[in-house]
Amino acid sequence: MVWSNKLRKLREDEILEFSKMFEIIKQDMFRWGYTIAGTLPKREFMQEDNNFDDTLFNEVREKRLATLLATDVIETEYKWVHYDFEEAQVKIDVCDMILEGLFTETVGLLDSLESRFK
Repeated sequence: MVWSNKLRKLREDEILEFSKMFEIIKQDMFRWGYTIAGTLPKREFMQEDNNFDDTLFNEVREKRLATLLATDVIETEYKWVHYDFEEAQVKIDVCDMILEGLFTETVGLLDSLESRFK
């Protein structure tokens, strides 16, 4: 189907080499590490009176986590909707609605027949 994003291969002839896989993983790790989302307290979070500035730390951490989550959303959005599954689910739902309509109509007809013959 045109809307399907499922890859279909006739045979598995493309095997990812270890070095290529390692490079992909390394690039992902560097990209994730760049956000410093899980940062630990540093000197920049210390106030002038040598007290830890908890609000600044939480603001920085929240901004970095939001950046990380936004990046993840952009990268994985295509995985959220599986049109093949959705198509099958819609077909099942339509069949259920048709069956329910037929059942309701049959019960109504049987009730009317029963009332005629009483």
